[in-house]
Amino acid sequence: MFFETINKHITPNNSDIAIYDSELNSYTYTQLYDEINQIEKLYKTQNIQKGNLVILNFDKSFVGLAHLLCCLKMGVIYIPIDNNTPKNRLDKIIASSKANAIINNDFSIRFLNSAPNYMDNEACCVLYTSGSSGTPKGVVTSKKGLASFINWSSKEFKITPKDILTNYAPFHFDLSTFDVFAGLKNGASTWLIDNKLSSNFRLLGEHIKELNPTVWYATPTVYNLIKQYGNLNQINQPRLALFAGEVYNTKELNSLRNIWNNTTFYNLYGPTETNVCTYYKLPKKIEDRTTNYPIGIACPYSKILVTNSDELLISGETLMLSYLNEPSLTKEKIITTNGKKWFKSGDIVELKNDLIYYKARNDRMIKKNGYRIELFEIENELSNHPDINQVACIFKNNKIIAFYSGNKCSNITLKIYSNNQLIKYMIPDDFFHLTELPVNSNGKIDYAQLIQYL
Repeated sequence: MFFETINKHITPNNSDIAIYDSELNSYTYTQLYDEINQIEKLYKTQNIQKGNLVILNFDKSFVGLAHLLCCLKMGVIYIPIDNNTPKNRLDKIIASSKANAIINNDFSIRFLNSAPNYMDNEACCVLYTSGSSGTPKGVVTSKKGLASFINWSSKEFKITPKDILTNYAPFHFDLSTFDVFAGLKNGASTWLIDNKLSSNFRLLGEHIKELNPTVWYATPTVYNLIKQYGNLNQINQPRLALFAGEVYNTKELNSLRNIWNNTTFYNLYGPTETNVCTYYKLPKKIEDRTTNYPIGIACPYSKILVTNSDELLISGETLMLSYLNEPSLTKEKIITTNGKKWFKSGDIVELKNDLIYYKARNDRMIKKNGYRIELFEIENELSNHPDINQVACIFKNNKIIAFYSGNKCSNITLKIYSNNQLIKYMIPDDFFHLTELPVNSNGKIDYAQLIQYL
């Protein structure tokens, strides 16, 4: 069981601090042990059992984390989601996952169905990401895969009980698996940053000065915002700053490195379907370069292969088991070559001096603030608006732009509609009304021509 990988310090007699919450309240490993056991009793009385799929629909907190860990302990497959997920999207996740129950934001339990348990005993959790079909897709993560990643990262980053790890990423984002599980495995402390604090960068900066976290893991966008509004200094710099999820502009990265001049930086790469599969340790000396840093070399538990079309294929212990209840999509994305399963990442890369460099995507998936977003899912939801005939989205300068035809609406109206249909990070930044959307010679929407309207 994966829980056995991380539960060494979760004991009835460990007074070390396990968790800090967003208000900097502290909780010991003993308190965490007691809370998990109390929740386990509740689950058993409610007939939640091993193999059940349970949606966790709450914001980060000490009790919320205990619910997640209780699922791991009992062999319940947990499905963390953003507790601000619009009802329309939540309904899609409930339908596609066939989950047995949902834990609400007040930690009440709502039972959904009594469908048979998910049969793969290796399944640990399901992380939902944007889907090209217009419906979110659930990535089934394995216990072995999480254990391989946590064991390697604990060793590579030398996590000890003296460390305080930041958990900025939400539980439904794969970055959070390192923050929480590597901290617990090594007897360190983990700082849970909830939705409210994560958007208040000035207060976040003040808390950094008070708590002095030693290990950061976040997207480049988050680092840039903390640098801009958090009043960072050299006194409170961490020993490690890990970044992933999107390309870090070298100029912005070096600006942060000038402040955190004694911090060791790592570039980590990997889609949700594989977790981290490559890494690169940046040199201590800041280089005068205009190109971005590489995504590095394969982690020990991963294998990489670059096709003739420069697409990166990924294999190894952290490869997902499947997309939940999506056998056709799983077969499309996981191919077998010489008896080995490979995930088609869709990322175009370049090999140079034995290092991998990320170049672009080969489809319409985008990366924004660390999230991988299928533009078709946004288009699909907006097309249901009664005043919209056609809609097409493009991504430029880190902004999602939606073009549409039909009756012209105010941007405020479309923002409100999007907020009710789409998860927050997928809401378009701007909307443009056109009498007709341009098409190419094949009669399909000409996305390249749309850029000319900006």
